[in-house]
Amino acid sequence: MLKKQVKTSREHIQSLSKATPLQAVEELIWNGLDAGGPMVEVRLALGEMGSLQNIEIIDSGAGIPQDQLEQAFGEIGNSQKVRLKVNKDGRLFHGSEGKGRLKALALCRQPEWIITYRKNGELRRYSIKINRDDPDYFEVGEEETIGTGTTGTTVSLAYVDEQCASLLGGNARDILTRRFALYLSEYPGTSITYHGQVLKVDELIQVKADYPLPVEEGQPPATVTVIEWRFKLDSRKLYLCNESGFSFHDIPLRLHALGVDYTAYLRTPKVKEWADSGLLTTTEMDPSVQRVLDLAREQIRAHIRERLALTAQDVVTEWKQQEVYPYRDEEAKNPLVAAEQQVFDIVAVHVHELHPTFKVSDLDNKRLILTLIRKALESDPSALTSLLKSYVDLPEEEQKELADLLERTTLSSLIRAGKVVTERLDTLQAFEHILFNDDWKERLLERTQLHRLLAHELWVLDEEYLVATDDEGLHAVLKKHLHILGRPELAPDADVKMIDGKDGIPDLMLWHRRKVDRSLFEHLVVELKRPRDFLGQDEVAQIEKYAFTVIEDERFMTDKVQWKFVLLGNDLDSYARQRASSDSHPEGCIYRKGNVSIWVRRWADVLADARARYEFFRDKLNIEASSDVGLKTLKTKYAHLLAGRGVRKKKDLEIMAAKSASAEDGADPVNNDAPE
Repeated sequence: MLKKQVKTSREHIQSLSKATPLQAVEELIWNGLDAGGPMVEVRLALGEMGSLQNIEIIDSGAGIPQDQLEQAFGEIGNSQKVRLKVNKDGRLFHGSEGKGRLKALALCRQPEWIITYRKNGELRRYSIKINRDDPDYFEVGEEETIGTGTTGTTVSLAYVDEQCASLLGGNARDILTRRFALYLSEYPGTSITYHGQVLKVDELIQVKADYPLPVEEGQPPATVTVIEWRFKLDSRKLYLCNESGFSFHDIPLRLHALGVDYTAYLRTPKVKEWADSGLLTTTEMDPSVQRVLDLAREQIRAHIRERLALTAQDVVTEWKQQEVYPYRDEEAKNPLVAAEQQVFDIVAVHVHELHPTFKVSDLDNKRLILTLIRKALESDPSALTSLLKSYVDLPEEEQKELADLLERTTLSSLIRAGKVVTERLDTLQAFEHILFNDDWKERLLERTQLHRLLAHELWVLDEEYLVATDDEGLHAVLKKHLHILGRPELAPDADVKMIDGKDGIPDLMLWHRRKVDRSLFEHLVVELKRPRDFLGQDEVAQIEKYAFTVIEDERFMTDKVQWKFVLLGNDLDSYARQRASSDSHPEGCIYRKGNVSIWVRRWADVLADARARYEFFRDKLNIEASSDVGLKTLKTKYAHLLAGRGVRKKKDLEIMAAKSASAEDGADPVNNDAPE
């Protein structure tokens, strides 16, 4: 027998040989599949006392010619699989670095490989042994010619370790079935037999569905395959696989599925890189990996919702015939309602199945209960759990699964987003009404009404702006600017004046960090004018003074801040129109130099820009904006501003704080004393 050395360190070999018994058997099965041939068989031999004594893993591959043994068996990280990519049967390789065979050392002290291959028409056989106590060497037996037989490799594991008894457990076969399900379904001509029974994947699959994931641009594609089983699972897992279905790692999903027994497989070419880099075994998952896993989980939830909704269709059809179903067919054209309706069907059918009297209730009672469920979903999906808990005596596990479906589904986010879009489109209509309606325009005051409304609805100007100062002097604007940049405070005796020596009070100052550079800031200073007033020479001069004050102050000569000053009103006189229209600047820009720009804008343009940001959602959600609804919303939220002459900042903030506190207690006072 010839003794040869493995070309790597003993420490490396020992690290590669560590595995649980089932992990080691799985890796040796993968090696057998990589070898080619239609089958791999795992034989478990019992001793006299019924304990597991020997294991054989047999494949029907082509075997390893002895003249290729040095590369195939004696080198780690230089397997021929790297070069060939596929085996002789055209199946993609699972491994590529020659590490898998070392897992045999986790099963017994001295594993042996008996290899049969064909050369020049003859069958030849030889053996290889590795010893756990001397793992950086392998022994090669004498080659012999045999008369009959087939090619292939038998991994013989004699006198296996005690912990291998777990391989006799009933769930070992089930786990292997799930691990190899995707591969066996991709290559239906391949079979795996474990302890006398074939892993029957196709017979056990109830549903198989593939979903491409919306990965970030420039990233390799990723797909989630969900397989639903005809048997009950102890746990649901997500297997992380390469694009051919070879599993490198698994994680528990912890997604409740209301009786759906499934396993999921995430397929991406990145998984091998993740595994090799140790990104799959760390306590804190790498953000790039986590993003893909989050997409996979969300798609799995969507699959579960769709499947559960599908099983509910018979009951839903009956409700429609009884005219107690709270949705009209045409409502499903709205994707927001369609998503809500899907979850409604799942929840309502559970009520139908679990509530003791619902099935036999009269139609009016059914209609009322189903309508209440819909209303609860529309207002707050997550709150529906408590409603059902008080009405339906759900088992604790059912409560958890419904809570998971409602709280972690995208439906909650979708409903909230839809309500925001709808409310904002209505609010834009309301702003347009109070700014341009003659009665409103005459009565609406700049500082105590319009200014205060805009301070609460800043998204009208831009989604990204936050209030930095609100109705404060220019001194506070400069101080706030320094604070945002993390620079020292202004000196106590600093007297910040406008360029003409007078104190300045801009209406609003807003700021945000630009997304392209976290160290770059943009500040917006807005000067509002009453809707009935035209913007003219005096108003233009005022906003220019604000801007030039910043330009003249050496403390703000930095390339890390962009200043944008905006004069905002209903209309411009001829002077302002001429200043706002030039060949050298964009429409509305009257000055641009360095890090400062000055703009004169009309409310009509601001509202048009805001409306354009929501136009896509309006089309997709079939939303019709209403100024009446918008006015009602504004009156409800800001009754103190739209009644009489409004209030100043301090009083406004006090009222809004009290209103917020009373809302938490269930009260929400409304005052609608405002012009229509």
